[in-house]
Amino acid sequence: MGAINNFLPEGARDIISEDCYKKEELRKSLEENLENWGYEQIITPTLEYYDTFNSHPEAFKQEEMYKFFDNKGKILVLRPDMTIPMARVVSTKLKDYKRPIRVRYTSNVYRVNEVFGGKPNEITHCGAELIGRETLEGDLEIIYLSINLLKSLGLKEFKIELGHMGVITGIFEELNLDDEVKEKISFLIEKKRLGELQGLLNKLNIPDEIKNFLEKLPWLFGNIEVLDSISELEIYEKIKEPILYLKALAEAIKKLKLQEYVSLDLGIIPKINYYTGVIIRGYVQGVGSYVLQGGRYDKLINSFGIDNGAIGFAINIDSLIEVYKSSKKEKITKILYSKKDFIEALVKGNELTSKGYKVNLIEKKDDDAEIESDENTILI
Repeated sequence: MGAINNFLPEGARDIISEDCYKKEELRKSLEENLENWGYEQIITPTLEYYDTFNSHPEAFKQEEMYKFFDNKGKILVLRPDMTIPMARVVSTKLKDYKRPIRVRYTSNVYRVNEVFGGKPNEITHCGAELIGRETLEGDLEIIYLSINLLKSLGLKEFKIELGHMGVITGIFEELNLDDEVKEKISFLIEKKRLGELQGLLNKLNIPDEIKNFLEKLPWLFGNIEVLDSISELEIYEKIKEPILYLKALAEAIKKLKLQEYVSLDLGIIPKINYYTGVIIRGYVQGVGSYVLQGGRYDKLINSFGIDNGAIGFAINIDSLIEVYKSSKKEKITKILYSKKDFIEALVKGNELTSKGYKVNLIEKKDDDAEIESDENTILI
């Protein structure tokens, strides 16, 4: 019999020891905060029908999902996302609930990433969804909540970046391009690959003012002044509505005295294409990618037969483990015992744990060097 394979699949990983405690603390803190703001928990199954994620215009690509068959031959998937299951639940079990609906979740999602891309394929998301508040106030609530949550974790060096899908969709409405080309342009803008973007645009038969704007788009980030600079461009009338909306949102954030945590980036174009309005990204110093993502997805919720707007966000708990500093310093009581006294040690351990203490049983060998003891050590 050959050696057992002890390697993990690409994109999988083990979480051990202190990181497990950190992850649990992060989850508890986020969930408690969301509950305090009136967001009620929903738990959905890990397994969903493939059609749930593939039968909408804003579907995931099939190669991005883990797929298999049930015993009746129907295609199942490991959920790649939680927003779509939330929309499904709202359209069924919560369809008669009074609006607005505030729901939250903590769940693992599964996505097939590029081989050797370094991204995990299993991610724990803690998120919130606000259904039925199609106003600036609804967007502001979610943005405020995202800032509040990151602050509650003791994270100080972070930024929430805001964009708007109306900018790129407003431009694309003016162009007769197929979806594959639009997707490529969006990808290059999002990744800020300027040379490739310019080369692609030079091959396309598009108006100069649109081409010039698309080349500028990756550079349009910063504070509210970046919005003022756009009003001078020829293209402004085609994207006026989302620009004015972002300006109103930025002014509201300023009134909340939270502008230090927020910046604008008009070049944010998420790979997940169900967003229709404001887009939210959260970055924390020391983490290489965004730790929070979300936005408004009115068309997606409408595709489930719900005549409501919706906005939400998800926090990648796993990405925060490395930068999160635990505030809890729990003491562990050591119970030192000889082998003949093991039963007594167990009884003593039970007595202490029933009172809320944490214990660690340590057998003391006859040939052991003197074990250091302190006020948290009990010798049996």
